[in-house]
Amino acid sequence: MKTSLAQALIDRGIINSTTRIIAKCPIFAMGNAQAEQTLPLTVNRVIYEADEIKFISTTRTGKKYSVPSSKVEMIDGMHPVRLAAAYDIKPDGIKRAPGKKRGRKPRINTLEQING
Repeated sequence: MKTSLAQALIDRGIINSTTRIIAKCPIFAMGNAQAEQTLPLTVNRVIYEADEIKFISTTRTGKKYSVPSSKVEMIDGMHPVRLAAAYDIKPDGIKRAPGKKRGRKPRINTLEQING
């Protein structure tokens, strides 16, 4: 996820202290080698560091991770770009104009037009 998109989601209140994310976290594998594992996390805090947003998150067991926004794969079960589209935010973090409204017009407007 891009930093600008993460910032837009934080500003709108979509990412807060109760948000569940799925992110790639650094772990120690066998032989003390470093690897990445995809883990479900709960966001506790948001930290801004040198043009990067980091989420201080915990697992269900209480282990804490510092996850940069680029490692986030899903937010509350949705891909970040798809979640942003639901809130009329473009993938680069800019607010999108709402689309054309479709469906039936209210009955009041149609009766006024007929009666003249």
